[in-house]
Amino acid sequence: MAGGMRAWNGLQARGAPKAGMALFDRAGTLEELVGVAWKLEEGSHLFYADLAASGAAEADLFSDLAEAEEAHQRSLLLVYQETAGAGIAASFLHRHDAERILEGGVPLDRALAWARGRPPREVLEFTMALEIDAYDLYVRLERRFGGTPSARVLAVLAREEKAHLAGMAARLETMV
Repeated sequence: MAGGMRAWNGLQARGAPKAGMALFDRAGTLEELVGVAWKLEEGSHLFYADLAASGAAEADLFSDLAEAEEAHQRSLLLVYQETAGAGIAASFLHRHDAERILEGGVPLDRALAWARGRPPREVLEFTMALEIDAYDLYVRLERRFGGTPSARVLAVLAREEKAHLAGMAARLETMV
């Protein structure tokens, strides 16, 4: 750069938006935000459950991961109801949409096709990358919605993703 650091005018490089962030662009209300997060958790749950049921090596690992995603959904519902009001109906979460997406914005069918026949360690590394993306996404969105009920929901999700990642990392260390 001609002129070195003194010539820097304060502009920052910007890359393409992350896929997950784009999914939340239209989520303007708490219900819409929770609905998108629910959809991502559901997609990840279906991914892990499919791998567990397919007889894949490490089926117990994938079953545990599927259960963790269900736990994330229960937490999401709980924090939504605490934030919006205990009597609030959350039937909007159970709309079945043809498009199934995992955390990280990856379509479920593409993720399953990729995972078939791959070593469990490689699949776990892939899913950890998706979970890292989800954690990062929830932290960035929490900042965007700072001080709102949506930020509280996102903080819970970020905390759960971080704990989930710690468990996945521990399991990865035990794999050959």
